[in-house]
Amino acid sequence: MRRGGYIFADHLVGGVSHPDEFIAPKAAEFKNGARTMKSMTVTEQELVVLRLGEEAEKDAYEDELRDKERQANAGR
Repeated sequence: MRRGGYIFADHLVGGVSHPDEFIAPKAAEFKNGARTMKSMTVTEQELVVLRLGEEAEKDAYEDELRDKERQANAGR
């Protein structure tokens, strides 16, 4: 412990670690081909799949919003 808090407290929100803080780098490595699923534990694999699914849903939603905005602007 150092003055002012814990050494590794950057990832804490209200004193609790969120799993995404640990999985995000592994998901990015998997997407970039630097890591395989076999190199992760079963729990890490499940969390990476969940994160990638959430990213895909977010991207699809943003694409849908952009399409609606384009359609609205084209109708003017």
